[in-house]
Amino acid sequence: MFYNLPAMTAVDVLRSLTYMSIMIIGSTIFSMFWVITSGMDSKSVAEQFKQYSLMIPGFRHDPRIVERVLERYIPILTVIGGAFVGFLAAFSDLTSALGTGTGILLSVMIVYQMYEQITSQHKDDIPGFIRRFMG
Repeated sequence: MFYNLPAMTAVDVLRSLTYMSIMIIGSTIFSMFWVITSGMDSKSVAEQFKQYSLMIPGFRHDPRIVERVLERYIPILTVIGGAFVGFLAAFSDLTSALGTGTGILLSVMIVYQMYEQITSQHKDDIPGFIRRFMG
């Protein structure tokens, strides 16, 4: 049952920590860059709220106020999400998961995108009990 695993040296631990920190920092920087360039920052989202006549209950409809409210959440969630994705990718690489960490993340995103496409295209054809199960 137990495998004869080689002992990890201090150099191995240092390399692993260095690799994980580089992946986490890189993913965090990339996620911040992605949010800004893809129009998901608080200013762009506040403009989209105005364009679609959406509002946050308890706040004025002014885009500057909505931007200030969104500024509390979007940057923090961007950093946390990027760090988590970097940790997940590095951890799965280090534990020799089936495929690499980035491969696993890409697979999950592709499957989820297919799920969204199927549900949006065939939501009228799906029986009621399956529709309730799928959300």
